[in-house]
Amino acid sequence: MKIFQKVKQLATPYTLHLKSTPVVVMDTFCEKGNEQKFNVFTDQLIGGDSRGVVVFKEEDEAVTFLGQIQIDKKKQLESLPHVGIEYKYSKSVNIAKFTKILFKMRTDGQIYKIRIGVNSSYDFGQHHAYAYIVDQSQMWNTYSIPFKNFEHQGFDKEVQSLELSAEGLQLYQFDIIKESKINEKIAVQIKEFALSQEELTEQEINFKRPIFYKYLQRQDILDTGREKYNQMIPNSNLKSNPNGKSINSWYD
Repeated sequence: MKIFQKVKQLATPYTLHLKSTPVVVMDTFCEKGNEQKFNVFTDQLIGGDSRGVVVFKEEDEAVTFLGQIQIDKKKQLESLPHVGIEYKYSKSVNIAKFTKILFKMRTDGQIYKIRIGVNSSYDFGQHHAYAYIVDQSQMWNTYSIPFKNFEHQGFDKEVQSLELSAEGLQLYQFDIIKESKINEKIAVQIKEFALSQEELTEQEINFKRPIFYKYLQRQDILDTGREKYNQMIPNSNLKSNPNGKSINSWYD
């Protein structure tokens, strides 16, 4: 079963005032210099050794995030070892009229956390919510994540029941994060980020909230919060993109 359904190609950008437009492209990352729109953050802030870098790959016309999660068993960190990139939108956007976020992205087949930052008018605070994606195709896909499928982070029980699309919530940030308990190299490419007013599909409506993944005792089993299924762990020497180019070459 595919957790996320492919959606149509992202439309050309429109202003946020055209509310009849189903898809609003918030930003594109297809030109050199766009890598400067992202900040890298790692577990080094809490004493870890992981590292990452954001570069622009001209041959792919995409911002590319490369990282290395480094585990030191002698160190006890406050959270899981991680690396990530952060994008802050120039202006906060009221998401009351939107149903989902869209990413045009390619990954190396691992599990990635998608985290969004929202400002709330009810407590004048900043909060995070998150969901996860996993795709082993290593092809360019447009990922669709409904706002209702994001898990609130750091909210009390009363606020947890609040829909992210409620009035007063302003989207200002999104992050792509990799967390792991083992040493891993990671590679992600992204071209576009958008918001959508499209109606949710039946699959999106029926999927149990929240969507989240967690490792079980076996590293090749995933728990989606609804069902367990096997995850293929590809041999690192066999990873390739649709053009036959090794994903490991992204580190060159």
